[in-house]
Amino acid sequence: DLPDGTYYAQVNTDSGDQFVPKISWRNIFEEQDFAWVDFKYTLEPNDWLRLEPKFGLSFEKTERKSTLITYDLGLSSDGVRSSDLESTYQGAFTGQTVGAIEPVTVAEGEREVEAIYFSTKATIHEKFDLIAGFRVEDLLMTTATASEGEFYNSDVLVAVVDGNPNSNFNAQFLGINGGQALDPGFTGEINRKELLPALFFSYRPVEGLKATAAFSTTMVRPSFKDFTYISSRDPIDLDYFIGNPTLETSDVSSFDFRIEYAYGDGDLLSLGVFHKTITN
Repeated sequence: DLPDGTYYAQVNTDSGDQFVPKISWRNIFEEQDFAWVDFKYTLEPNDWLRLEPKFGLSFEKTERKSTLITYDLGLSSDGVRSSDLESTYQGAFTGQTVGAIEPVTVAEGEREVEAIYFSTKATIHEKFDLIAGFRVEDLLMTTATASEGEFYNSDVLVAVVDGNPNSNFNAQFLGINGGQALDPGFTGEINRKELLPALFFSYRPVEGLKATAAFSTTMVRPSFKDFTYISSRDPIDLDYFIGNPTLETSDVSSFDFRIEYAYGDGDLLSLGVFHKTITN
């Protein structure tokens, strides 16, 4: 298969800094199991009130493995560095290029989410809807990176590289661990259990006109790409990306208000405002 990226990277050599052609492969394997069950029941104690209680359970387990292989393409067989990256890449498969495989980097992550929820919808005189409920979410997310040697940008995890006291700049710049050193075998972990309430109100004074107000809380978790410490390069714009294994979840509180009016043949006029507060 063709590599993800083909590019030149600046490296230190005995004769000074040089641009060495590289090719890289990244293989991502992800497996997910998901199950849920919902219960819903409708009660009509009288002709002006209808109740709809709901209860549910869900479970998700995701395992992800990323393997990164970077191949340094060195000098050609005649000792001349190729100026054409594509021909250099092709030469790697015909024995015409001398190269070296950087340490294979493997990052493994796992996410488990267990949740239960309960809500009740009350409809009054077909004009008012009131929904109140909550969700309890239990999250466990881990990630770890391993390699047989120092992989590209692995020094971001440590505070001092080759005796350079300023080399912890990368950790500070990325916000990893507050700029402090991490062990190369560091395992990122998020372990949280949260109660997330929600409230919704709707009013329909006349046909076609509806006003709604809502409040909700959610817990936003990072993606595996953001949470996993592995260095990769975008094959299109050639930007480097490194995940941060010390990320935390974000807590979001949302307030929404909306007025809408339906008229004519499916026409709709609406006005809405919202406010969100995001922590972390």
